[in-house]
Amino acid sequence: VDEPKAEKPLAPPRNEPLLQPVNGVVQPPVIPPPNRPGRRTNVLEDLKTVLNCIWRSRWAYHFRNPVNSVSLGVPDYHTLVKRPMDLNTIKKRLNNNYYWQADEALEDFNLVFDNCMQYNMEGTPVYQAGKELKTAFYNRLGTIDLTKEEELKPKVDKRKRKAPEEPNPNPNPTPIPVPVPSATPSLIPALTSTFSFGALGKCGPSLIPGMNPAHSLLPQLTPAFMPDSLINPIPSLLPIAGTSSMKTVRETDAAAPQATSPLTGLPVPLIAAPIEISPTPTPKPTSAPTPTPTPTSTPAPKSPTPPPPPPPPPKPEPPIICYKDLDRLIEKSHCTHLLKYMTKRKRRQLTWAFNRAEHWERYTQNPDYNHKVEEKLDWTILGDRINSENFEGFDGFVYLVRRMFQNALRCFPEDALVKTSVKNSNEVFERALPKYRVLIAKAKERAREMVAAKQKN
Repeated sequence: VDEPKAEKPLAPPRNEPLLQPVNGVVQPPVIPPPNRPGRRTNVLEDLKTVLNCIWRSRWAYHFRNPVNSVSLGVPDYHTLVKRPMDLNTIKKRLNNNYYWQADEALEDFNLVFDNCMQYNMEGTPVYQAGKELKTAFYNRLGTIDLTKEEELKPKVDKRKRKAPEEPNPNPNPTPIPVPVPSATPSLIPALTSTFSFGALGKCGPSLIPGMNPAHSLLPQLTPAFMPDSLINPIPSLLPIAGTSSMKTVRETDAAAPQATSPLTGLPVPLIAAPIEISPTPTPKPTSAPTPTPTPTSTPAPKSPTPPPPPPPPPKPEPPIICYKDLDRLIEKSHCTHLLKYMTKRKRRQLTWAFNRAEHWERYTQNPDYNHKVEEKLDWTILGDRINSENFEGFDGFVYLVRRMFQNALRCFPEDALVKTSVKNSNEVFERALPKYRVLIAKAKERAREMVAAKQKN
């Protein structure tokens, strides 16, 4: 008897209300509502890999984030496209388990491509990018199995536990005896015999009242035998060749009477005070007697008159400073900054018409436009003009940008996308132009003040 197959659970109804744009952006929800929780299935996990694959495609640039109708200059986008969708929203929904089954995620992918084909005209760059991205998506989608969809179990957070420490069976361990070398017992009597504590009573009276003289002088006493090394005294106690001469010296020293101090009873040092050696006087050389001059009646010579002081040097004339090179450098740096401001990544959808001037001749719509006579101008050429030695200043850069806009309108008089690009780019450029003029004037004034301060110093 065939067992009845388990029926798939029905997906709850999916109701997503229409949203109004906020600052030109419509952000669909990415967190599942409480009355319709999502699931985590094997096919949805495979769709994450498909999304990561097309995300890195060069055609996915226009579809990664929600469309901003304000910054892109398309105010009618949300009027024509009722349910906008983008790849970043789908990515967040997959990570938050928003979908119940894979068919819902596939609907959102198709919604991205349908919105692109609906709003953009055929042949435009965005339309072509959407078409290429859709082909890449379905090619990658064919590598996964969409028929066997099963819900996956939630991931369990496995944490490693530390092994319990074993109790010590012997809480009071007995100390391990340290072995003593066999040579030390024979040397200990020699140490005790050389130093006798009975001699402490022979010392003089105590310097501190109420204290035993032996206790007051104990820190100053040292045994007659001192080992050579403090690190390992055992080798120094072993017999060394030539010790007979040392014994004779010690015997002679012991036989000679030693003088003791009346206060401490200790031997008086050999030298009680530093020896002063008086220097021998050196004989002074005798000089011959100088003859005394005899007074004469001749008058003393007159001292010569001092020469007149030289005239003071003339004051140096102030140097003539030419600020032409300094002003050119300031204007050059601000032109470079303005060019980077116009070609920012967020403005590429506005300024795309001026990326490659060499393609204008291929797609031109005006047969009277002479590409050999007219100067080719785009963002790359303007950057090369700024870095060249023929840089004409800020006003020359502004003239070239405006001329580039005019050339685009003359070359593509009937292309609505080019007209929109020229219009938006010109608005951004003219809006930033007064600000950069003020910055250039302030930079020139600051540079002149610095040069004047250096001249004074």
